[in-house]
Amino acid sequence: MVVLLLSTSAAASDVFLLSERTGFGVTRVHGASCFAVAPAWVTADSDRLYAIRPGVFRLPATVKRRFDEGFSIVRIGDDPSVCSQTAWADGAHLRAALGRTRIGSLEIGVYDGAAGHMQVRVEQLDAEAEEFFSISPLNESDRLMAGMSGNRVLLEDEAAGILLEVDEQANRGRVVRQDYLTGLIAPFFESWVEEAPATATRIDRDAPTIKYRFFIGKQSWRNNPIIVGTRLFVGSSGRERDEPDVLDGVYSFDIETGEKVWHVQTELDFNDLTYIKGLVIGGTQSGAVMAVGARSGKTYWKRMFQAPVAARPVAVRDAVAIATAAGELNVLDLKDGSTRVNSTLGGAVSAGLAAGRGELWVATEAGTLHRYTGFGEVQMRRDSSVYYPDELGNRLSGKAIEWYDRLGDGRGLRASFHAVPLVLDDRVVLSFSRESQYDYPPVIAFGKDGGLGWVGTDPHRIVDSLFGDSYLTPAAWYDRLIMADPGSNSIYSISRETGEILWSTGLGSPNFQMRSSPVVADDFVYIGTYGGFLHKFSAQDGERIWSLYLGKRELAGKFFAGDQPLPDFRFDPDYSPEKSSPILATPAISGDTIVVGTEEGFLYIIKDTQ
Repeated sequence: MVVLLLSTSAAASDVFLLSERTGFGVTRVHGASCFAVAPAWVTADSDRLYAIRPGVFRLPATVKRRFDEGFSIVRIGDDPSVCSQTAWADGAHLRAALGRTRIGSLEIGVYDGAAGHMQVRVEQLDAEAEEFFSISPLNESDRLMAGMSGNRVLLEDEAAGILLEVDEQANRGRVVRQDYLTGLIAPFFESWVEEAPATATRIDRDAPTIKYRFFIGKQSWRNNPIIVGTRLFVGSSGRERDEPDVLDGVYSFDIETGEKVWHVQTELDFNDLTYIKGLVIGGTQSGAVMAVGARSGKTYWKRMFQAPVAARPVAVRDAVAIATAAGELNVLDLKDGSTRVNSTLGGAVSAGLAAGRGELWVATEAGTLHRYTGFGEVQMRRDSSVYYPDELGNRLSGKAIEWYDRLGDGRGLRASFHAVPLVLDDRVVLSFSRESQYDYPPVIAFGKDGGLGWVGTDPHRIVDSLFGDSYLTPAAWYDRLIMADPGSNSIYSISRETGEILWSTGLGSPNFQMRSSPVVADDFVYIGTYGGFLHKFSAQDGERIWSLYLGKRELAGKFFAGDQPLPDFRFDPDYSPEKSSPILATPAISGDTIVVGTEEGFLYIIKDTQ
């Protein structure tokens, strides 16, 4: 993605382009359109362009023509008033000016509209004297940088050309002459036919709408809502996490009417919960586990444990399994909460509890994976420690490499699990945490026998950055899994069979944390981000369908269609992570209803009109 920022300074003809390929451009009004001429390498391979001028939010931009000479013409928005009204300089004076002087100046602008100048020496290129010239700083202490590309070069205070590229090592830049440039672009503007401006009809029709909003206290990582019929159940962390207040507890709402059905207050934050046979069961930060009637809100039983219970309880036959932060597993009777099975685990459990096909899987923060089968007279248990391939030179020897040695030289570190295992018919998939960033995604699969299936890979470098750790549970979609991580700042699809990445899509502004897991509904995937956005993507190819901003009450509901760029907090501070409340909880979806809460304390019930 490339961001164009329009200047309102004295250097009013500049348009600022900032991205991984940072550069500038020069604006030109033609008819009812605003254009910018910019170095082609700045906009190369960019399918999402937008422009920002101080005081003006987000303008769509599109590359209309690329020239072999190394520049592009970009159309900005539908309103020519966003462009500089300065007349385009045709460079007619240039030949005479080059005969009088070889000292000029390079305009240097910044996004907030300020501009400065660097004195430069002009040198003509023998073979290209009529088309290009080179510049170098007059002051040897000045440095030309690639990010200055696209700025104007002036001779005798008149436009002499545009800086196309910089050789930073040689401290020299290549400039296309203004008169030559004017001749090249003239046919484009002579043949330009105005395009009809886009309307907001499609956006209004496709936009999801906030149906209800409730303030119930902070929705943290383990306050994930569930929907049963028309009833919504969710825990709250109150006004402050880990502090007692009247908002702590578990809530029930009717998603059709918006009515709050009941609220059961607890002594501390109420964490993840589940629904089993008419009961809502969940744990708290104080170590309580409660069974509440889904219809009535009546507490049927309550047990106290010595450590917080954060992981979502799971049904095991006619019982419920819970795990604690002290590394203890308990299987409780549904009727009265009495203990049927008690087992000590290899480490604390913050989320890693899942069941399927008569088996119980428990993943701990210490990197141990436990598989239980049978909870009657016969109980089978298999424990394993999990290590991930290390690329930073750390070595473990002997039996420590219990699972694999992918690199072949004994390098590996112990994983840490903070996510719910995804239990499929033929395997169990887990994302994991690790000590640094690596070139492969943090996800691993095991067979039902507990043996290693695969470790995630990105052999074709579909994601162009390193991967961090993950607290997310992958979502299954046919033969693919969907997951994300803050290191790569992307959502991506991986093959269920091999663990290879198949597609990847960026998530906008950097996410310093990610706790909201992706959720698949039909052929779409939804995910919340640290920046306060709820995104909808195509599960098939990763195309972003829409994004809804929920990170701040006064801006909640701001809609961005898939072909609209997302705001960049560097230039629009209203959307900065420091000012936005993150979405840490995982959304719940039922039909066309989406429910998700924010760290700000609001719970949103959203209708997806698509």
